Amino acid sequence: MKKKKITKAILKKRENRLVKREYKAKLDKWKKLVKEKDDFTCQICLKDLKDNPRNCHAHHILDKKNFKQFSTDIKNGITLCYFCHKVGPNSPHMNALFFSDFLNKKRPEQYDYLMNLLKNI
Repeated sequence: MKKKKITKAILKKRENRLVKREYKAKLDKWKKLVKEKDDFTCQICLKDLKDNPRNCHAHHILDKKNFKQFSTDIKNGITLCYFCHKVGPNSPHMNALFFSDFLNKKRPEQYDYLMNLLKNI
């Protein structure tokens, strides 16, 4: 049986898979903690989502692609139902201005914390 030579490219692929797996585990923990922090309740419509976990979403306020350094910060998360998260007229994905204003008025400590993070970048 021929042994496969371990190249730098193979080692790099293995390392990348490990990093992705560790990041996914951190995100899964983040999601759980955000939902617990908000008591499994949509913060826009105030719907109780304890009995409907598939409808319970943890949303990154500062998106995780552009602000990866804040992707596991609990204060960068908010619990939303599917409708308020993805498709509703006031969802953060459909109406960022409403969502920013909502955070500023309803969750000023969280809003100020995130704004200070952005100022320090």
